[in-house]
Amino acid sequence: MIGKVWIVARHRRGRKKHFALRWNEPILDSQGRPVLDKDGKIQYRTVTESCKTSDRVTAQAMAERKFGELNGLAADSKPTDATIEELAALDAQWLANRGRAERTVYLSRLALRMFQDVVETPDRKPLKLSTITARDVENFLAARHRKIGARSLNREISTPRASINRALKILQVTKTNPFSGIEMVRTDEKQFRVLTPDEVHKLLKACADDQELDVYVRVALESACRANEVVHIEWDRLNLEDGTGVLASSPNCRTKARNAKRIALSAGTAARLSRWRVKRKEKKYLFAEENEKPRTCYSRLARNFAHAVEKAGIAHCTLHDFRDTIGSRAAAEGVNQRVIAELLGHAPDGRTTAKYYQHVAPETIKATILKLSPTGTDDEKK
Repeated sequence: MIGKVWIVARHRRGRKKHFALRWNEPILDSQGRPVLDKDGKIQYRTVTESCKTSDRVTAQAMAERKFGELNGLAADSKPTDATIEELAALDAQWLANRGRAERTVYLSRLALRMFQDVVETPDRKPLKLSTITARDVENFLAARHRKIGARSLNREISTPRASINRALKILQVTKTNPFSGIEMVRTDEKQFRVLTPDEVHKLLKACADDQELDVYVRVALESACRANEVVHIEWDRLNLEDGTGVLASSPNCRTKARNAKRIALSAGTAARLSRWRVKRKEKKYLFAEENEKPRTCYSRLARNFAHAVEKAGIAHCTLHDFRDTIGSRAAAEGVNQRVIAELLGHAPDGRTTAKYYQHVAPETIKATILKLSPTGTDDEKK
């Protein structure tokens, strides 16, 4: 299945601009099977074909015809119908080809399978996209709402909606999207757990007896990395002399924003890392083993962290609360939003940073009210 055929403008000196078609197709071996790389992903090659025209409209029409030829669709045929199983397979391939995480592909297929289980026809025939109505979607939401919370339900709305949108616009196997007019379920505002300096001090004291956990917590607290990112920081990308480093996105550990994240550590944490490196010897990562599954490593550390929280006698918190603490404190101190986005590893546009970290600090709200209040403060001299 060829996901897209696009047009590109080609400029040559002394000649008029013209357009060409370009698409990615899988590399096949001698037996006609796709060639896989070392990570088990299909290898693609880019193919370019000249349109021999300088008119963009004509080139776009040729791209649509070429898409039909490559995918076995007649040029004058209407979009074909597909079952939920066929859509799940096509969409999973589309997501995998574009480097989406394995969990994203899994959740996409899972959401479509759960939808089919709820609205399945009585005769158990394959459910086709053309037969799904808005009432079927509402019945699905009502059935799932009795079992899961609002946030999970919204995820189960958005995932099939995105899959069917891709089927509608890119894969061309349906005409309408029954999820398009469905509103999200209203949820409560996300609550943040911001640790106080005293709680951080108690937590570090509780971790002091375990060298690995102590280093893990300090690196997580200062780098603001996610749990799976912390365990996959590479020694070769750290400069312990000046306390700087880079968390690179790789096939073994993809950062959420798919870009490299810069790290800065204090002198005390860098010294502890130097001692920890001696114990780790020739290991590649700070905490994870070479062939260890990411979840295995940070699940073990998460259990040890939970015991340290209980030992410290503070309210329940997780490693992700460190990110909320750093982001909230930085916003309260007036740090530039772009810097906070870089610190937390958010996308450069800063929308996530603005949504969650620009108004969560209670002391910022209180200071603003006291500054702007026309009635003054309670301790004002009479």
